[in-house]
Amino acid sequence: MSRPLRGLGRLLLPLLLLAGCATAPLTPEGADAWLRRQAQVAALDTWTLQGRFSLTLENEAWHANLHWQEQNGRYTLRVSTPLGQGAALIEGGPGAVTIQLPDGTRDEAPDAETLLTRHLGWQLPVDGLQWWIRGLPAPATSYRPGFDAEGRLERLEQDGWRIDYREYTTVDGLLLPRKVFLTRDRLDLRLVVSEWQLPAGG
Repeated sequence: MSRPLRGLGRLLLPLLLLAGCATAPLTPEGADAWLRRQAQVAALDTWTLQGRFSLTLENEAWHANLHWQEQNGRYTLRVSTPLGQGAALIEGGPGAVTIQLPDGTRDEAPDAETLLTRHLGWQLPVDGLQWWIRGLPAPATSYRPGFDAEGRLERLEQDGWRIDYREYTTVDGLLLPRKVFLTRDRLDLRLVVSEWQLPAGG
């Protein structure tokens, strides 16, 4: 660990504890590890995941498979039913997103949340999830973190969402989330990653 990074970890430690109400005391070493991991994972701008999610809104529930491919800030999401009878394809990046539904309908909007609400009736916070699914806070807005006894991010509150990290997995030396639960108002989203794919040498 370099001295500048270790010093930065000690400097930010009181802020992390104050902002996050950490579930376990975050040691200087834990703060250093958190900062190091943030830098490593934030640099990961190309990745693919396979998984499934369940979404509950009031008394209605949806279950779907998810294929998410990210490359340099642009993404392709394929959301399909568990039996694969139909899939919605969402493609885009900052400021421009398109959706194609199983019946051939195409539409576009500035963000994925607008399209999903318009056509599927529920909101998947794609812009935030680009960061949260990797175990990182989204940039540019404030957040409240909480850490477990090992110094891993256990809880994150940001943009009105509460994100709970229930399980991690190590992929090519990187610690990445495997189970991520999100809640906001009356909406509950549970995402389970079955496979992460990272670029060779990434």
